[in-house]
Amino acid sequence: MDLPPPNLPATGVLTNLSDEERTGLRDLGTIHRIKTGEILIREGYEQNRLYVVVSGSLSIRRTNARDTIAQMAAGDSIGEINIFDPDVASAAVIANEDSVVWGIERDGLTQFFNSMSDGGIRLLVGLLTTLSHRIRATNLSLDEARPNAPSAPSVEKWMG
Repeated sequence: MDLPPPNLPATGVLTNLSDEERTGLRDLGTIHRIKTGEILIREGYEQNRLYVVVSGSLSIRRTNARDTIAQMAAGDSIGEINIFDPDVASAAVIANEDSVVWGIERDGLTQFFNSMSDGGIRLLVGLLTTLSHRIRATNLSLDEARPNAPSAPSVEKWMG
């Protein structure tokens, strides 16, 4: 007996979507049930989906690094860059435990934008906010890793 698809969580990039919009979006994508240790995304392979973790947790790792780059949990999104700029995956994504993720390809996302434009705008704002937070966190990590590095010129100096 097939289980009904789970609802998408009202967290992360989906926070500002209504129940109806999250259901419509869910129906345009696919639910993936992955087991502990299973690879969702392989580094170096084509990656053309946006994923949202529905339940469980996943690790993002690079082949040449021993450490995990990030831990993803319910509500977190994966693949935001490649959904807009298709390329190969820059890291692997592996399930830490039995997990459920939802994925959508660009065509499905475009269909959502066309059918629910207000929801599409809210989803894009959620994606941009998430990417902005990640860029800011990366910048802070780089600053901490290079405490004696010279400061970058200010924007005023560039425009001045």
